[in-house]
Amino acid sequence: MKQEDRAELLRRLDAEAKVAGDAVAEVIGQLTVQGLDPFAILAGAHAQIVVGMAMVWGDELAAQRLESAAGRLRNPPTVEDVALAMVAPAGTA
Repeated sequence: MKQEDRAELLRRLDAEAKVAGDAVAEVIGQLTVQGLDPFAILAGAHAQIVVGMAMVWGDELAAQRLESAAGRLRNPPTVEDVALAMVAPAGTA
């Protein structure tokens, strides 16, 4: 794929992701107004996303991606680690 074609594809995907994200936000807002618990909404949305990932990528790749994400959630960095990582280096060692 040519560099220009790849750039155009990424622009198109970004635009579509924005439209999809806006639509999802609208639906979540409507469901919240109807009285559904936000955590239940997110859990239901997550389940549908996982099914979609498996349909598009296949079970094995979807499972690998979800396991990778779960690993990041199990061991998040501490607030202190994040703060330290954001500080510009100073001095010499």
